[in-house]
Amino acid sequence: MFYFLAEDPSDILLKVSLSIIPNNQCNQLYHSESKTNELAQGILPSMLCAGELAGGKDTCQGDSGGPIQISNKNNRCIHYIIGVTSFGKFCAGKNAPGVYTRVSYFLPWIESIVWSSN
Repeated sequence: MFYFLAEDPSDILLKVSLSIIPNNQCNQLYHSESKTNELAQGILPSMLCAGELAGGKDTCQGDSGGPIQISNKNNRCIHYIIGVTSFGKFCAGKNAPGVYTRVSYFLPWIESIVWSSN
């Protein structure tokens, strides 16, 4: 998957509010790409899709590895990382949500490393 950047990336840290797109809906949106190596098995449970289906808001080239996070409902100062920016079809394109690595899927592995007794 490739992003096309029409302008230089920002030197200023930016943020955007995105909607979570259910994996079954994301699979439909990425159906034409499902024949490529990256998505040969479709959007997997280890993936999370987010964006605005109308377009205009998204992560883009250069954002890979960055977090997608949600705020704690009881304390807006606490945030949880739910995904890591991975790839997308277009930058902020219509019906082209970004695809993220779903952190909860890998949490047992992460915790086995972080809390290892070794």
